[in-house]
Amino acid sequence: MMITLVRHGEVEKAYQRCYNGHNDIGLSLKGKEEATLLANYFQDHSFDAVYSSDLKRCRQTIKPFTQNSIVYTPLLREKSWGRHEGMGFEAIVERDGLEYKSFE
Repeated sequence: MMITLVRHGEVEKAYQRCYNGHNDIGLSLKGKEEATLLANYFQDHSFDAVYSSDLKRCRQTIKPFTQNSIVYTPLLREKSWGRHEGMGFEAIVERDGLEYKSFE
């Protein structure tokens, strides 16, 4: 069995470089172009099944694929970032007074 994993295309500019988790945001124009290129890349491939997150950015990424029915599920969503969803790292540090010392 072969499993092919694909990440969604680029998201709307306001949400780039943010922890988006369960935010239901769409793709940017570039992201929609990436989705079309991806569909073209896989046009000669056959898939037994196609599964996707139910979030808008994932639906828009998979939309150009027309050869299969698609199973949309919340089980494939990204990790929820809770109160930090939609925020960038700098904004989280500023709002919550966090201090980043070392990744290790």
